Amino acid sequence: MVRCGRGNELKHLVVVGVLAGSLLLTLSAAAIDPVVYCGVVRVNSITSGQGSGPRTLELQVTTGPGGGGRFSVPASITFPMVGSYMCGQFEQGVPMNGLVALLSPGDPGFVAQPVTAVASPEPSAAPGTTAPPQPTIFTLGFIELLLLALAVLVVMGMFTLRSRRATA
Repeated sequence: MVRCGRGNELKHLVVVGVLAGSLLLTLSAAAIDPVVYCGVVRVNSITSGQGSGPRTLELQVTTGPGGGGRFSVPASITFPMVGSYMCGQFEQGVPMNGLVALLSPGDPGFVAQPVTAVASPEPSAAPGTTAPPQPTIFTLGFIELLLLALAVLVVMGMFTLRSRRATA
């Protein structure tokens, strides 16, 4: 019969601690890196509650990774004009992104506004309404929960292996 001593238990706890620390560092690094989005500035469609505010706008994204949408503008950055085209660096967050910096032509990541063939504005379903944003399952919060669940499965697997070795 093989028994796990206190030394082995300590090794397991150290391994679990290192894995959990690595997971947290990975999540922190992913959340800090700003992402570049370009598009047309729109009025925020949420007027009260979470996701609203006097310095909150929406971006009709034309370039950038998936997502974009609602963002907050800090007081240190000039408030973008509704209807204008802009490129900016954003910190991704929930329920909205945070504008970190506006980009100008020539800045890394800046993409010129695409030229549209239609000169007239696109018709909308009803005056003054905007289409709700399309839901996406792969948000930052979802990925964090997925990684946390994976870490829990790894830890549980390690404890299961340890208990099987102790009874063998």
